[in-house]
Amino acid sequence: MNLRKRESEFLGFTIRANKKGKKRVAHTGIKADKKRKIKEEAKKLIRRIKTSPSALNTLLFNSFVLGLHNYFKKATHVNPEFARLAYDLGAFIYNHLRPVGKYGHPANPPPVYKKNVQSRF
Repeated sequence: MNLRKRESEFLGFTIRANKKGKKRVAHTGIKADKKRKIKEEAKKLIRRIKTSPSALNTLLFNSFVLGLHNYFKKATHVNPEFARLAYDLGAFIYNHLRPVGKYGHPANPPPVYKKNVQSRF
């Protein structure tokens, strides 16, 4: 397939060759169908936290998010796509989890939280 003319999809990634100066570089992102499935799965996990607010359900959601970040970390243009997913899910998360929790930074955060949210401390 000619990646200069059309993008290809493979394992949830989209791959395209774009010009940058005199060379071509890979422009990779998340497949549209995969984004839809990620959003549905996240909503399902958030609903589970709402109906049964336990530490296990919260850990399942957090591990889901960390797994996505770990899987798609090699994609070059994944940050704007994750930002769009976060924007789309933000109101849903706020409205569903408002009765069962509170917003704020943890007093004694775990090491994984410190590593992923370094800029905010």
